[in-house]
Amino acid sequence: MPKNCESDDCGTKSDFCGGLIECNTCNELEFCNQQHRCECANQSCGDQCCAKQELCEDGSCQPFAPLQWVTGRPGDFDRQFVKDISLNSDGSSVLTGYHSNSSLEREIAVLHLSAAGEILWQRNIVGNGSKDGGEDVAVWSDQSAIVTGEFTGPVVFGLGEPNQTTLDSSGLFLAHFEQEGSLNWAKQIEILDR
Repeated sequence: MPKNCESDDCGTKSDFCGGLIECNTCNELEFCNQQHRCECANQSCGDQCCAKQELCEDGSCQPFAPLQWVTGRPGDFDRQFVKDISLNSDGSSVLTGYHSNSSLEREIAVLHLSAAGEILWQRNIVGNGSKDGGEDVAVWSDQSAIVTGEFTGPVVFGLGEPNQTTLDSSGLFLAHFEQEGSLNWAKQIEILDR
């Protein structure tokens, strides 16, 4: 007896008779996940999916607003790179990346900008490596931020703060910053061999 798509939204399944059954396809803003369900490729917004150039506001997808501000980070760095940005529900954003001087030593950078582009807080995590840098950032519902990235050699998170943390070896890090910018915790990510 041939098998049908049953409750699967999408994908290709075996009919158990040597053939394949093509289930429905997802729309252009979705992809078919491993559970054969259509999932938003970008941001989910209520019961719809937003396009890359849209944000979810008040339960509906809205186009990005035209550029309203541009800001720069003052300092004596030759290179400054933003690797990721996460938008908060209040219009502010948290950015991560790195900056470096002419000796190519890099500092991990995490900044929180207001909706108007003003720096609300900034954390420079100082190490001594040429690969130090934030890669990804996410903002939680309480407006705190979690940042992941890479570091070489010892690096100090939250210098002078109660939760100051030194990671001694090289590798990947995961750090959690409270809404006002103080360090909650920082950990080195251990990659386990299988």
